[in-house]
Amino acid sequence: MSGEHPLDKKLRERKQQADRTASLEQTKQRAMEGRRARTAAEWPKDEESLRAAINASNDVLAKHGKQELFTYHSLPQQEGDVARSYVQLRDAHTASTRFLDIRVLAEGIVVTVLRISSRKNDHSVGNVNVASWNERLNELHDQLSL
Repeated sequence: MSGEHPLDKKLRERKQQADRTASLEQTKQRAMEGRRARTAAEWPKDEESLRAAINASNDVLAKHGKQELFTYHSLPQQEGDVARSYVQLRDAHTASTRFLDIRVLAEGIVVTVLRISSRKNDHSVGNVNVASWNERLNELHDQLSL
């Protein structure tokens, strides 16, 4: 293309760059949709493990005669989230309540925020399993004791 006009060359290169950028953006979008689909497919199993951890924790509290109770509540989804919910820990004796807000992001990341009155302590969890849910429930219980 030695006889190519400089403007032709410049416009062709810009078009090629725009095509590469558009292709890269489409690839990123497909990858994001794939992660969202995988996360949405895995969340019911993770949610079930959370419910199992709550039941086990409530059994331990009852065994020790505690008047505290963990409860699980689903919330409506917000745009960009796979799921939203919270765990509540209430002490019937003192009327104290603590919350663990849970957001499951499309990227497969589970974000938990411990709510205690007006203070917030952020905790992020990557791979969710019963052990990590138990850690979060223990943190929630520890905060109720303060």
